Amino acid sequence: MKIEGGRTLGRHKQLTNRDIESMQIKRRIRIKREEEADRRGKTSEERVARALESIKLAGEIHHYYRTWPFGELDLQAIDFQVYPESDWLINLQVKSSARYKRRHIQAHGMTIPCVVVNEDMDDRQLVSEVMRVLGIAIEIINERH
Repeated sequence: MKIEGGRTLGRHKQLTNRDIESMQIKRRIRIKREEEADRRGKTSEERVARALESIKLAGEIHHYYRTWPFGELDLQAIDFQVYPESDWLINLQVKSSARYKRRHIQAHGMTIPCVVVNEDMDDRQLVSEVMRVLGIAIEIINERH
């Protein structure tokens, strides 16, 4: 049912043009925040991929696999599969903030290790953090840098 000067929501609430404009602004803000979160997430995953490559070159892991975005493993909250040895697998989730890590733990428990990538971390700090989360000794890497 349309009412002059606005639209209705359900049967009773009349939306004014101001209400509609406010809803559109809120939607644009939400979309912008989601896009920014996606950008941070992709950047964090790229940085972790580089850190894992450094760890691999140092001989601390056998290899790693980066999951496909929106693939079966990604939908299970797995961003990387890390193989410290050829027959030993550790799944890894990457988050760009402690808040998102808390949400990950609430949803998945402690079954999938999660590394938080802070924008202010340098590459060496990130390598150390990834190794800490994976449970790999960091002394060897620190000695080489």
